Amino acid sequence: MQQPGIFPNGTTIRRKRGFWRQQFRRKATKKQVIYDWIFGVAIPLLCVVADPVVFGGAGFGKGPLLGQFKPFAYLLSFFSISAMIGWLLFGRSLKGWAAPLAGLFFSGAIISLILGIVLFPLSLVGLAWVIGVLGFTPIFSAVTYFRNAKRALFYARISSRGYAFRIAVLSGVAALVIPYLTNLYINNLINEMVVGDEVTIRRNGRILLVFGPIVDFERLGGRYCRHDYVPEHVAMGEDPRHKVLAEIYKAGTGERIERIDFHTCEDY
Repeated sequence: MQQPGIFPNGTTIRRKRGFWRQQFRRKATKKQVIYDWIFGVAIPLLCVVADPVVFGGAGFGKGPLLGQFKPFAYLLSFFSISAMIGWLLFGRSLKGWAAPLAGLFFSGAIISLILGIVLFPLSLVGLAWVIGVLGFTPIFSAVTYFRNAKRALFYARISSRGYAFRIAVLSGVAALVIPYLTNLYINNLINEMVVGDEVTIRRNGRILLVFGPIVDFERLGGRYCRHDYVPEHVAMGEDPRHKVLAEIYKAGTGERIERIDFHTCEDY
């Protein structure tokens, strides 16, 4: 009986792989490695450092769009990018150690995809200012992390004798839980500062400064000028709580808190 894809004279036919099957092959091509360095490391780092709207910066004058999720996003990004660098440099030589990387990559891919979908409308509008192109980065990064998760899990299963999948699951869960709990803790500190006295603000502020880059200090700036936060008999900036908030804001951002447009304060 003649086998499919083989002529009677013994000549074989090589079937061309589909685009997506090619993307998720176990062995990466040179072009895919370059793509992974760009969208798994370089551009995500650029987005973290130069984020003017989504998690950092002043957004559109009303604070970052997703500033309350900044600790979660930045921690997960740090873990994912660091793991991707290690994987791209050492790959198969990691053997069983690739299992936790696989779980981390799966979690990073899921969050990147969700973020990409959320930012998609804004990114389309932002194309008019070119900077909107960066808004599509999470979608491209999701592809990078998904396929490297699959590859890492494959090579880990060769060395770990059946434990690779369990380790990957635990790693993936931890990659989400640790940033989530950190995010919750930081937001609670900020919420206490918003309604707390001078001592509470100073104590929590010292803790926030330890977390530094992953804290959205704009939330403190917005609360600084809330009219319902200031007693009627106390002038703006003279409330002791305001002075402490101003000190912490400057220490965390390097900017004076008075730079905030007080006409938009209620929108923070």
